[in-house]
Amino acid sequence: MIPDMSRHKTVPSLLVSAVVLAIVVCVHACSKSSGPAAPTPAPTPAPTPTNSAVEGMLKGLEAEISWSLSMNQSLLPNNPGSAPQIQGKIAILHKPTLASDIRSGGLFEGDSVTSRNGRSLPIGAVFPQGNMRAEASEAVRNLRLALPVLEDFMAIPLPVDSVRLWYGFVIGNSGGGGTLHMEDRGSYESWTTASRLPYEAILDHELSHSYIGHESLNQFLELYVYNVVHTDSTNPQSWIYVRDYVAWPSVAALLDVYQLIGRDAMSGAYRTLYSIKPPYGQPLSSDCKQVFVDQAPAAVKTQVASIVANITYRRRLGTSRSRETASKSDARLWHRGMRCAARIPPLVGARAITRALAVATDADIAN
Repeated sequence: MIPDMSRHKTVPSLLVSAVVLAIVVCVHACSKSSGPAAPTPAPTPAPTPTNSAVEGMLKGLEAEISWSLSMNQSLLPNNPGSAPQIQGKIAILHKPTLASDIRSGGLFEGDSVTSRNGRSLPIGAVFPQGNMRAEASEAVRNLRLALPVLEDFMAIPLPVDSVRLWYGFVIGNSGGGGTLHMEDRGSYESWTTASRLPYEAILDHELSHSYIGHESLNQFLELYVYNVVHTDSTNPQSWIYVRDYVAWPSVAALLDVYQLIGRDAMSGAYRTLYSIKPPYGQPLSSDCKQVFVDQAPAAVKTQVASIVANITYRRRLGTSRSRETASKSDARLWHRGMRCAARIPPLVGARAITRALAVATDADIAN
C-alpha cells in the first residue's frame, strides 16, 4: 500500500505560500513608497471682499479694532450698570486672532444701491462674530432701503463714496461721513425694554449724520426716513413712529414746522442747512432758524418764526418726564470723527428730539 503523502505536504506548502505573499506585498509597498508623494491639499483661500467698501474696511481692520477697544474701555468708569455688556465687547476685541478670523471667516457683508446721480454706491458691513451675520445682513438691507429716501429728501447725492458699517464692535452708536459704528441689535435689545427705539430708526439716524451734524435737525431726518420707508407716506398723520411726539401749540417742534410748511419747503430748508453745516452739540444759530422762516409760506411765517426761536440742541418729545430722567453715571458718552454721541438706558434722552431746551445736559445730548 502506498502511503498518502498529501497530508504531510500541507503545512510546508502553506508556509511557502505565506512567504511568497509577504514578498509580493513588500515589493508592492516598496514600489509605492519610492514613487511621488501624494499632493498636499491647497489651503482654502480667504473669502474675497464683496465690494470696494468692504475691501477698504478690511485694510483698516486692525486700527478699527484698536479704536473700538479703547472706546469700550473708556465707557466703563461712568457706566457701572452696563459693565457686563461693555466687558463682553472688550473680551471679543482682546482676541489676538480677531482680525485674521474676520478676514479668513468672511465676517463681512456687502451690497450696493443706485444713488440719485446714477452711481453705484457700495455698502459694506464688517462684524466680529459669525453669529452676527444675519443681523448685519439685515442692517445692510435696511441701509439700502433708507438711502434713496434720504437722498430724495435732501435732493443731494450722499456726499461720500460708500457707506461703511462697523457692526457689533462697540456699545453705543455714532455716525458721520458715511461711517456708522453700531452696537449690534442683539446687544442693544438685551439691555433695553420693549419701548425701545426701533433699531432700524437708529440706523437711519446715524446714516443721516452724513448730511447733518446738528442733533435736533438730524432727528427729524430719522423720523422722516424711517416712516417713509415703512409707510410710503410723507404725511405725519400716517406715520407709525414719532418718538412719542405730541404737538404742543406753545412749544417749538420741527414736526410742527414740517406740518406747517410741508414736505417740499422742509426739503428746501434742509438743503440750505446742509450748506451751512450747523455743528453738533451747539444751539442752532439765528441764521439757521431763519432758513425755515424763509421757506415758509407767507401765511405761516410768523408762526414758524415763533416755533424755531426756541430750538437749541433738542427738545424732549413726550409728556412724561419720569421716562426722561436718568443718572449721568449711566450716560454712554463717546466721540468719533465729526460728532459725538451718547446713549443712556432705555429711551432716557432718546425721547429728546425736535423740541428745544434752553440748556442741554448730558442726558439731552443722546441718540
